Amino acid sequence: MSLSRMILRRLLTRPVRTIAGATLAAVMTGVIINALMLQKSHRSAPPAPPAMASPSAPPAPAATASAEVAPVVVAPPSRPVGLSGAAEAQPARTDPIRDILRGDSGPKEAENKRLILAAQGALIKLGYSVKADGVAGASTQQAIQQYERTHGYIPLGEITPKIVKDLTAAAAAQR
Repeated sequence: MSLSRMILRRLLTRPVRTIAGATLAAVMTGVIINALMLQKSHRSAPPAPPAMASPSAPPAPAATASAEVAPVVVAPPSRPVGLSGAAEAQPARTDPIRDILRGDSGPKEAENKRLILAAQGALIKLGYSVKADGVAGASTQQAIQQYERTHGYIPLGEITPKIVKDLTAAAAAQR
């Protein structure tokens, strides 16, 4: 007896399990296809809760069994809803997890790299042996600590805007 006949016989002898398994497989396939292909936008946060009652509205009277329920007063939106895409500018939303996965650097990382490069360039002009690669490695930290010691700072070896300002001023004065 061939393998395909054995499988077919086993499936036909247990129709409830076969139908349940096929249904489960179809549902899981649908969920995966929906998640991967049919979603047009990604959400990084749950949707905002619905608008609450206006704080300036008078409190609703306590409802009793014979009394009618008072309507809830909702504050009007602060700007018109449903304008065209050109008229309604949406603020840019950042997704830090997406940026990490894609390797995108945000504005903070770009600012840090700019500070590191400025510090390394100034250290090179001052005669320190560092490589201007935008990475605060061990040689850069040691050079900054040495600069801090010679100029009366506590030798931390950290690249801060203040130390970069001092380094660039010292490099400019040395010309």
